[in-house]
Amino acid sequence: MGNLKTPTAVIFYVTNKCNLRCCHCFYWDSLNKNTYELGLDAITKIVGSFESPLSLSFTGGEPFLRKDFSDIVDIFVKNGKAKEIAIATNGFLVEKIIEFCERFLKEYPTIPLSFQVSLDGLEETHDSIRMVTGSFKRAIKTLDKLVDISNRFQQLSVGAGIAVQKKNVDEIEGLIDLIGNGAIQVRINLIRGESSGTFGVKQSDSSHNDPKEGGSIALNVEEMHRLYDILCRKNEKHDFWTKRHKRIFEIGMEVLEKKKKVVDCYAGTIDAVIYANGDVAFCELTKEIGNLLDYKCDMLKLWNSAEAISMRPKVKNCFCTHGCNISTSLMFDPEFVKEALSLS
Repeated sequence: MGNLKTPTAVIFYVTNKCNLRCCHCFYWDSLNKNTYELGLDAITKIVGSFESPLSLSFTGGEPFLRKDFSDIVDIFVKNGKAKEIAIATNGFLVEKIIEFCERFLKEYPTIPLSFQVSLDGLEETHDSIRMVTGSFKRAIKTLDKLVDISNRFQQLSVGAGIAVQKKNVDEIEGLIDLIGNGAIQVRINLIRGESSGTFGVKQSDSSHNDPKEGGSIALNVEEMHRLYDILCRKNEKHDFWTKRHKRIFEIGMEVLEKKKKVVDCYAGTIDAVIYANGDVAFCELTKEIGNLLDYKCDMLKLWNSAEAISMRPKVKNCFCTHGCNISTSLMFDPEFVKEALSLS
């Protein structure tokens, strides 16, 4: 296990600065604190140390609060290390998001780009959950503008990410009616953290990321099944749920119901997380294995370090409901691959 290739699916927290204060955020205790961020020179070295093009997910914090975010994306693309790019955003900075999107699509017409704009209920509920008045209207405006752009650029896909919880579960049906026109893919995200949706991780190996209200706002299994039935029925009319996103939700339900691993996890081999300060972890729910600055910005060295090698057996038997990691797992799930190939 000492000569692993660098990961090929990377979640990059480009900043821990955020302009909203979501009650379900498992990263809330790190936001707007210790705001040191890797500079462009360091990022350039890190990107050069990856051996293969990446499936990149940019997140934060709010990525578009970082003034050089566009430059960061350019570094990955121009060095041939961007196979596809996904950006998670709260949609608040409408003009910045749209300006970036238009420029990217014109400059890089062969790189698939996707956006997941957070939408956590109808207006009053969304603004309450995110604790900033007007955030719903801005998110909807961003979604509408992105959909307009997607009509001109086939490489762009537009999604809404809904973090389902007790505070908004009764509004999901109405929210789907509002945005479910087939142009917006909807991703249903389960509340996750140390106290909800994570199993088999020792305290000493945990990231201790957890929503401020812990697992108290997470849906129980009965509520999830009821929501699943609604989503399936709505999908017949609105066609908003891809088979991949539907399967991710099904696996999350099964994990919570049976309290057992449902699919193999590739965190620590294929999947990795890079935080804004250069810390690296196998996933967002396990502790960091080191900081890239201590390895001369060389991901290969860090990925094969003594700390990484020591950590891998510790996470071999853990399991969770985290959609990003489950999405990678599905690439190697025989039943899902067989179904996907039969539909292509």
